[in-house]
Amino acid sequence: MVVTSATSGDVSALLNALSETACIPKRNPQGSFFFAVDHCFPIKGQGTVLTGTVLNGSVRVNDVVELPELRQEKKVKSMQMFKQPVKIASQGDRVGVLVTQLDAKLVERGIMCAPGSMPSFGAVIVPVDRVRFYKAACPSKRKYHITLGHTTVLGTVQFFTPADKTKAPPAPSPQGSFNYDIAYLSCEELHQTSADHPLGTQWALIVLDRPIVAPADSLLIGSVLDTDINMNTCRLVFFGKICTVVNIEDKEAMARLRIFKPKQKIGGIKRVVDENMVIGKDLFKKETDISLFTGLKVTLDGKIPGIIEGSFGSSGQYKVRFNEPHGLPISKKGKGKGKKDDDDDDAGA
Repeated sequence: MVVTSATSGDVSALLNALSETACIPKRNPQGSFFFAVDHCFPIKGQGTVLTGTVLNGSVRVNDVVELPELRQEKKVKSMQMFKQPVKIASQGDRVGVLVTQLDAKLVERGIMCAPGSMPSFGAVIVPVDRVRFYKAACPSKRKYHITLGHTTVLGTVQFFTPADKTKAPPAPSPQGSFNYDIAYLSCEELHQTSADHPLGTQWALIVLDRPIVAPADSLLIGSVLDTDINMNTCRLVFFGKICTVVNIEDKEAMARLRIFKPKQKIGGIKRVVDENMVIGKDLFKKETDISLFTGLKVTLDGKIPGIIEGSFGSSGQYKVRFNEPHGLPISKKGKGKGKKDDDDDDAGA
């Protein structure tokens, strides 16, 4: 539809289209009270007014509310909407809330909520999507500016993806749905969403420099705000909705998060025993407990698969059995190289 003053377009058509698409949002007064504060000012002889929008639940005059960032609880003295006094404000209402004994200088923007309803956390797991206008590299293990609501703090980000992408949870992931039962592959950087990197398969473990207070299912934005403002470039890097809050101090809980980097090591063949077994060398030191590696997969010249069966002697040599004939001549000095594929478990790093 094109409606312009230059072409004298039919404004009634625009009005009809707006009427058909616009709808009255459904408000839910139930749930914990959550209020986004965007302005605060004192009224002499009355108290302090906090203006903003009720995002969840409802509040009444004489209710006790909490300013979690200040760790203060206050009683609602009165409320106004569009200069009219009201007794109750519900989800979606724009309202001014009057409280007493609050220093207005301590509050600029922030949140107000029902006492004890808002968590404080220092690390989260988020399914992330890269902003397509951000053209620079987006590496792991660097600090980004992390914004949740009105709060922005620095956070160190590690990107990862399911080792088996068919087991990735659907996107967007509901709060608390992170799957700890599968292994994840550490990523060097965040990629644009594509056929190779479908939506919902790229995740981030974000460790904040300081704990913040926010809803556990908040929308999160990562950016590089220290970029030169005179540069004509996008500074928003990625976004996503918090899936799980984690405690990085809880080692047992962090051990459940299995993020690894694939590594490989190349060794040689000391002796060919038969058409399916060889004695290998140069993968382990003499003092290495080879039993820890028994059963791990190896490949011969990157093609023929086999497994480590155990140690051979006490000099770091080991026995390898292949699933099919390797084709090497059976002799005391066989030639060839074996490659061991080893997953170095790097959980929570």
